[in-house]
Amino acid sequence: MVVSVEISGVLEEKLRRLVELGIYASVSEAVRDAIRNMLESLDLRKIALNLYLEKGSSLHYACHFSDTPCPAFIDYLLLQGYTPGLGFLDPPPNVDENASYVLDYSSAYVIYTSTLSGVIDQIVTLELQVPSIMRNYYNLLRVRAVRVNSKPSRALPLVEVRLRNPPQSLLVTSHEYSIIKYAEETGSVLVTDDIYIQNFARERKIMIIPSISLLVYAFRKGVINEIQYRETLMSLDSIPYTYHASLYDLLR
Repeated sequence: MVVSVEISGVLEEKLRRLVELGIYASVSEAVRDAIRNMLESLDLRKIALNLYLEKGSSLHYACHFSDTPCPAFIDYLLLQGYTPGLGFLDPPPNVDENASYVLDYSSAYVIYTSTLSGVIDQIVTLELQVPSIMRNYYNLLRVRAVRVNSKPSRALPLVEVRLRNPPQSLLVTSHEYSIIKYAEETGSVLVTDDIYIQNFARERKIMIIPSISLLVYAFRKGVINEIQYRETLMSLDSIPYTYHASLYDLLR
């Protein structure tokens, strides 16, 4: 997006003098530098927190806006007394073995910062895909997942997703919006753990499941045992991840 700024009078004169003196190569460069300095003077994490809590942005958007890695922003949320909107408030929907599934930023984060990544490695009956525009983020998460599972995780196939810009009223990143549109247009099931994106997807009649549905699927299919199931729930608790109490009913 290109924004035009009208500058006149004394401000214009001062900017042109800066250019004449060689301090800046152009007026545009001087304006860009002024904006950067302004943004650096602001508490972007506090503003992102407001966007997240009051305006209902996605978690990834808030992290992106504040230039803060997701784990650090979650820690910041917790220090302010808030729980991140990651999880699924209802009993998780069942997994359809005939469907195609595409991860988003929130589900990839949840899977690869918990022992759920080890469970995903053992599920070979489902078509789980990673959007191409998430390639670098996904590879970084897989590297970090080695610390959790003590071994490299299986690489999921990439699917080509075209980058699109979201409407200004929608507080998600362009990458998130592109993944949502891909799921909508291809009929894929969106695997998302961001409660804001879940609500938006429901409004658009887009099929969704949280990543915890994959855990339940693996347990019911006998892919993992009761101990692995319980340990993965405990691993999700440490994110922290919100899930329905019925998930423990499977252990009774």
